[in-house]
Amino acid sequence: VYYQEFKAFVASRPLLIEFPGALGVVYIERVSYEAVPQWEAELRAQGALGFGVRNPRAGEENWIAKFIEPEVPNKAALGFEVGHDPARREAMQRAMHSGAPAISARVQLVQDQRNLPGFVYFLPVYR
Repeated sequence: VYYQEFKAFVASRPLLIEFPGALGVVYIERVSYEAVPQWEAELRAQGALGFGVRNPRAGEENWIAKFIEPEVPNKAALGFEVGHDPARREAMQRAMHSGAPAISARVQLVQDQRNLPGFVYFLPVYR
C-alpha cells in the first residue's frame, strides 16, 4: 500500500465524521525485525523523510504504523511499533487471527498530548 492510495481510501469514506471521537485512521504493516532497515529505507525513498521505527522488537514480527490520516496532528504515531504495548498487541493478534475487527483495552494514544485514555480499533486487511 502506497501513501497516495491510503490517503485516497481515507478521503473516500467519512470515517472521522461517522466516528466523531476518532483521532485518525492508521495503516499498520507487519514487518520482520530483520527487514526493518530496508523497509525504512524504501519509505524514505518514497518521500517519507525522517521516518523511523521506534523500538522495533528484535527477533519478532513488528507491527508498525506506516501511514496516518490526518497526518497533522497525528504524526507522532508514525513509526510506532504496536506490539510493545500488551493491550494493543492482544487486540492486533485477535483481529489478525480471527479476521474480524477487534478493540483494544484502554490505552494512552501516542499522538494525544492531552493524556486522555483511548482505545484502538483494529480491522485486519489481507489484500
